[in-house]
Amino acid sequence: MKIISKSILQSLGLTEQQTAIYLAALELGESNMQELARKSGVKRTSIYNFIEELKERGFIIEVKKKKRRVYSGVDPKQLL
Repeated sequence: MKIISKSILQSLGLTEQQTAIYLAALELGESNMQELARKSGVKRTSIYNFIEELKERGFIIEVKKKKRRVYSGVDPKQLL
């Protein structure tokens, strides 16, 4: 089941890597950087470059759980 298409996300101004990270975050629910990297295919070190902009633009939410940061994708219906 496709939640939202890559072309729609890219028309909203996301790069290919940002799109992959967002879709991975949606599929995984709450996840850490390593899980996002594994699922999205984007290197973990590169995700740090993209995650801040995704948070600023409202695509991803960051939550602190205990001493770890976890990320989850915002529902696509809220974006559109």
